[in-house]
Amino acid sequence: MKRNDKPFWSRVHFVGIAGYGMSAIAQVLAKSGFIVTGCDLNPSVAVEKLSRSNIKVYEGHSANHLSEVDLVVVSSAISPENEEIRKAAEMNIPVWHRAEMLGWLMCGRESIAVAGSHGKSSVTAMLGAILEAGGLDPTVIVGADVVEYGTNARLGGSEWIVAEADESDGSFLKLKPKYAVITNIELDHTSHYPNLEALIDAFADFINLIPSDGIIATCVDCPNTSMLSGVGEAHRVTFGINQPADYNIVELHLDERGASFHLCFRGRVVTGIRLNVCGVFNVQNALAAAAMAHSIGVDPDAISKGLSLFKGIKRRFELVGKMKGKNVVVIDDYAHHPSEVRAAIQSALVLPHNRCLVVFQPHRYTRTLSLHNEFGPAFKGADKVWVTEIFSAWETPIEGVSGKLIYDAIRKSLPDVDVYFVEGMDELVNQITEVAEEGDVVLILGAGDICELSRKLVETSFPEKQADEL
Repeated sequence: MKRNDKPFWSRVHFVGIAGYGMSAIAQVLAKSGFIVTGCDLNPSVAVEKLSRSNIKVYEGHSANHLSEVDLVVVSSAISPENEEIRKAAEMNIPVWHRAEMLGWLMCGRESIAVAGSHGKSSVTAMLGAILEAGGLDPTVIVGADVVEYGTNARLGGSEWIVAEADESDGSFLKLKPKYAVITNIELDHTSHYPNLEALIDAFADFINLIPSDGIIATCVDCPNTSMLSGVGEAHRVTFGINQPADYNIVELHLDERGASFHLCFRGRVVTGIRLNVCGVFNVQNALAAAAMAHSIGVDPDAISKGLSLFKGIKRRFELVGKMKGKNVVVIDDYAHHPSEVRAAIQSALVLPHNRCLVVFQPHRYTRTLSLHNEFGPAFKGADKVWVTEIFSAWETPIEGVSGKLIYDAIRKSLPDVDVYFVEGMDELVNQITEVAEEGDVVLILGAGDICELSRKLVETSFPEKQADEL
């Protein structure tokens, strides 16, 4: 399939369009001149941004949605038994996986795919900011809403495209980018990967997709990523904070507004960088983005400018506001893996605070079953922790698996931390409102609908979601 060939389709229908990966691609297609429609069981979360791209969105699923459609796009969340998918088969309408459509968008272009267990969305958005600052006018496809865009996609006017590559269902192997970043590799998505070895093998297959005239940038701070150092024919560059690499940083200074450091390439300073988003994990993300940008020839001044202008992405250590009637900062973060929980808490502790109060909603039964013991020590640094019931993400419940597994793991690993198990949203609001004191930080973690809690707690929001509003 060659992107330069005229497609056989002009009217595309997305089944499950509200998901971040689906909605981003849909917006790029619509802004490129295609007629795009979509449906979702819960479309309200995405209707506003999709309507800005003239995308008609239906609530629910119906075979009637396919009356004027040339191509159907689905994600792995959509069952083959879905009535629209069955109707498409009856009507001989081709059905593509979301990754196949992304692959079509990237084919034949100066394409950069960002893969890895953590940090994909942030690195993708940061690379987009750098390339934009460098005058390359990229198309950017992100798995989260970017503050600067007000949505999760940007249509550029050049051949450059930066996109997040999703390993969760193995679909990133449908992509053939010219350049790629691998941020890190940790066991996750155990419903698809039976063990860590299977996950590492999938990333090895991904690296082998990069052509010999391409570039692969990998993190040496991650042992699992370093295991793949000899894989593939593409030119390899490395980056890391704690281990020797092609790209390192020096003179790192963290503060409540973000970080400053110098980017180095093989021991020589390339440029100084001021990062205006918080957390050591964002320093690592910025290093990944800068390493790839410098490797493809972006001017160092553009790297510095792009990262300094980057304001963050939604639900990634997002400073939402302050609690009603109290000087208590509320932060929302997508963390749903032990390493992400640990990084979010350590970042919160850098901010001015009295106590760190953490709310965690476990995500998926399979992840909870596989990793509940690892979650226990990840909450070190928290003064109080509230654990909720699991957000299923459409998984079938597993007998004996509930949020209480993580609640018990925290109590066992951190006996001095106050831990509570609460199922209802209203009860969470009441308890946190009663317990929170002046100067506390409330950190709300999870990839499900727990983000609604931050909006219920907050009275005034930060216009730019920046730490300098503290």
